[in-house]
Amino acid sequence: MIETSDVEYFPTAIVGAGCAGLTLAHELINSKDFPCILLDPQKFRPEHAFSFWDDGHPHLTLARSLARKTWSKWEIRTFEETIQKSSSHFVYSTVSSSNYENYLFKKIIENRGKILNARATDLYNTETCIRLETSSRNVVFANRVFDSRPPTPTNKTIFQHFLGWEITTNKSVSMKPSLHLWISGCLKKMDFILCMCCHIPKHAPLLNQQFIQIRCLIQNGMKTKSPNT
Repeated sequence: MIETSDVEYFPTAIVGAGCAGLTLAHELINSKDFPCILLDPQKFRPEHAFSFWDDGHPHLTLARSLARKTWSKWEIRTFEETIQKSSSHFVYSTVSSSNYENYLFKKIIENRGKILNARATDLYNTETCIRLETSSRNVVFANRVFDSRPPTPTNKTIFQHFLGWEITTNKSVSMKPSLHLWISGCLKKMDFILCMCCHIPKHAPLLNQQFIQIRCLIQNGMKTKSPNT
């Protein structure tokens, strides 16, 4: 055990203060398991989009209220055909990661929660609770500990790589208010491109085109039809 510089007790400790950890902490506010402490060594996170299909579930109320844009129409395009769909009860939405996380940070701190910029280094079960040691030499005692970090990758893990652009124009640009998905396949990889277009009339009209390309390896035994290019 380390020599400590500070000891604190919380009903709940959460390892990782990303989307999952912050959302869990926010859900615990006003419960007997709050206040809680979140441990995460990362202070800065690059901006990205949290996008989701919204079916009206109550658990999506917060994300829905912070959505930058929603789409009730979408097209799926392949080399052979284009399929158009629409729904007023099942829409696609996108949220700014910084807006979402900053909102949760503020609510957690306002309700006596804490975020510690440190790694969890050791965990021990005591007779009455759980002892967490950290890289900052702080010690946290908690009744419950949640690990919100992603699982350790294996040689069978498939990764998704996202790349996006947001484009601002000086003049208004007219585009269909729908979500476009282009899907193509070949033997060794699969490409998927998503284009989200919206026109927001402000002082400088905005064209928001976000292209997300996902490449993932396909198992050797799978066969796909190569596109005609």
